[in-house]
Amino acid sequence: MPRKTLFNYAKFVRHIRIRSLEWHLTKWVQHNAGYYINEDSPDLRKKVTIISQILLEHILRSTPTIYGLNVNSENYTSGSLTSAIRNVPSAKISLANVKIFTFGKIWTTMPRLFEILSTICYKINTLEICPSQDIKYTARLINNQINIKSLTLVDTPSIRLNRHETKNEYTWDNEIFSALLYKAKTVTRLTLKNIHLSSLKELNYFENLEELYITNYVGDISQKNFQDLSEISLKKLKNFFIISLFSETYLKNLCKFIKNSKELTHLKIQGCKLHDPDYSMTWINSLAKNNRNLVSYEGPIGSNDVVALWIFLDSCKSLQKLHFQCNNYNSFTSNKDLKSFDNILRELTRKQPVALRKLIVGKGWTVSCKGVEHFIKCRKNLFVPIRFEWDPHTVIIGNINELTKRYCGVINKVHKN
Repeated sequence: MPRKTLFNYAKFVRHIRIRSLEWHLTKWVQHNAGYYINEDSPDLRKKVTIISQILLEHILRSTPTIYGLNVNSENYTSGSLTSAIRNVPSAKISLANVKIFTFGKIWTTMPRLFEILSTICYKINTLEICPSQDIKYTARLINNQINIKSLTLVDTPSIRLNRHETKNEYTWDNEIFSALLYKAKTVTRLTLKNIHLSSLKELNYFENLEELYITNYVGDISQKNFQDLSEISLKKLKNFFIISLFSETYLKNLCKFIKNSKELTHLKIQGCKLHDPDYSMTWINSLAKNNRNLVSYEGPIGSNDVVALWIFLDSCKSLQKLHFQCNNYNSFTSNKDLKSFDNILRELTRKQPVALRKLIVGKGWTVSCKGVEHFIKCRKNLFVPIRFEWDPHTVIIGNINELTKRYCGVINKVHKN
């Protein structure tokens, strides 16, 4: 029933998250029903769909402008937003200033939403889309934007695929990717999440890119992709992450890729194993020579790469975070084959990099409590706060529980990747 409130709360709404709205409405309807209703109940879903559309219409009538629109949702309410926009003429005004648009889940469908938004929205600067959805109108939406700064492409399967099964492979002549190339010069942040591209060479068009994130949690990053990266030059790049649960990492190719990225400050390399583990010393030496502005490094190093580490620490004075994974580690490495981290820790203790705030012992190591305590004591003499963490698979030699109690707040038992 209509009720007068102290404020017209809908007038202050600036961001709409459809999935969040659905979730809260579902809990609200279940709570007020007076009896248990399963979330898959058709009656419950019908009520939530009706109420969500009514609320969305009320918001679009009341608010002068919407800046953020996140339309990830369950399929059963997918048409609520589209219907609300059609039923409220002033929606075209409130949605004209949308700057952040997120539509990243492949199992979500929004009937004709992209068609409508492509005629309304022209100021989106942060865009997240699934490139297999509504290709024609998604491409039109991209073409109509004036200044896209941050772009995320995400492909999430509705069911868990075997990693060797064929997933969507995209080419740059796809309508959406062709549209993106026309906007490439304005993009400063690009994320490719579970996106299988036939070629990465076209990343050269993104000449003003400052952040590049390539993550693959359901399949491989191919050797060809690493080869493509080795032929790309992104001189303004500051942040680069490449993460895959199943792919081999080709250090030699990555070394060529980041050689020209003199402005790089954050670097993260994570894969199931290195294709060329013996290249780790050259890799660390290359970082020291070409990437002196590094603030954070998360990636491989060899247990005997002590000289390279010394040069690295001497060159990169601004390092605040180090997360070292053993160059020889893979998912089949047994405890008896783990390498000792003590050599690395001893060098860090000796060099005492002043800017360092966090040290993480990644996968593939054993570490002694004696070495850890000596490191912590030396850091305390610097009067610089430090956090020491380790991967759950790390083998600790000694009584780590006693050490954790003694240095409470400094040492963490578990680090989750």
